[in-house]
Amino acid sequence: AWVNVTYLSATQDTIIWMKYGNTTCGSQENIAGTWDGNYVMVQHLNETGNILLDSTAYRQNGTNTGTTFRSSCKIDGGREYDDDDHITVNNFGGYTNKLTAEAWVYRDSTSIINIFCEGTHYNASDWTLYLRTSNTTAGIDFGTNSHLYYVRKGSTPVNTWFYLTVVFNAGNTNLYVNSTNVGMGSLGSTISNNFTALCLGNDNDGGQPW
Repeated sequence: AWVNVTYLSATQDTIIWMKYGNTTCGSQENIAGTWDGNYVMVQHLNETGNILLDSTAYRQNGTNTGTTFRSSCKIDGGREYDDDDHITVNNFGGYTNKLTAEAWVYRDSTSIINIFCEGTHYNASDWTLYLRTSNTTAGIDFGTNSHLYYVRKGSTPVNTWFYLTVVFNAGNTNLYVNSTNVGMGSLGSTISNNFTALCLGNDNDGGQPW
């Protein structure tokens, strides 16, 4: 459940009650309140068709190329990728100073896996988050400005779900796996804004493997 808690004390426990069984209670959902203006795109990837819907007010929907819906994926279904499969979100961009990107990932091999790419390839992009051919140290790569700057740290598990996050703040970059910081680095202070299409999965131009 997504819960909107307006205040959390730093010194006292906050008790959240969950009540159920009241058949006369109507829906309390507040989608707009859940994803406020700071969320520029939220893709659950649980649609079975080829249009993937953004849950935020920005309506940055994605178009599927080759990925397959799997009901067994994390949360409420998701997408299986193979070879050059990808999802394209057009008219995405302009986030030059601060960026947080997160994804649930299931990695069934140690081959290169592209998670996000704003552009057409890692050396023709505003920013790219991908997993390298090894799942050992330096297995996660986040690069900006056609990979002129990058941080290459951390590792990821294989054959299990994990939560991958990158946080970019005016050049200061942190990588997280399952909310644990696995690496940090200092990149250029801003992200270029030359491309308008964000690719979820492998390259837009079918350039995989690199």
